[in-house]
Amino acid sequence: MVNGVWHQTTVTNIARNPLLVAAAAYGRRGIGDKLRFTPAGPRNLAQRDFRPDGQPKVIRNSQSQMISAPAWFEPLVDAERHRRLLARLDARAGTQRGKPRARDPNRNPLGGRVFDMNCGWPMYRIPYGKTFYGCGCYQQSHGAACDHNCVDGPTASRFLLGCLRQRLLWPKLLTIDLRER
Repeated sequence: MVNGVWHQTTVTNIARNPLLVAAAAYGRRGIGDKLRFTPAGPRNLAQRDFRPDGQPKVIRNSQSQMISAPAWFEPLVDAERHRRLLARLDARAGTQRGKPRARDPNRNPLGGRVFDMNCGWPMYRIPYGKTFYGCGCYQQSHGAACDHNCVDGPTASRFLLGCLRQRLLWPKLLTIDLRER
């Protein structure tokens, strides 16, 4: 069911669609649980195709692993203009391209509010497995620039709520008469 809401990823996916330049592509993602697509034919899954919990990953195939053919209609966009658009999108996305984002703010209550005390980078909710937050610097540098990689989500929530409770129940704050202001 489509709810009619256009998200940032919706627009980006339309802009990245090769049909804009009249090119049909097959095999963009690998999603099989027994075999995976290659231009030479199906292949058995390798260790890199599985998550740590043993479930198969959905992987994005490289351009060399896809099959492309011209479409039967005229291009909607000039090929050079489309190439410039893709270059600009890639530059904007940087290292965050392809990383999942929570569209429901209730699934990420501390998003943008938890920071690594060591390096100062924001910590992002990791969507797989247990709920925890990972340091952005640790993730982008593969552990080379920061050694604090994660904090448990429920523990971080309890800590934050405890800090708020302590601040709101501060004796001097309780004695202030707000009507005087």
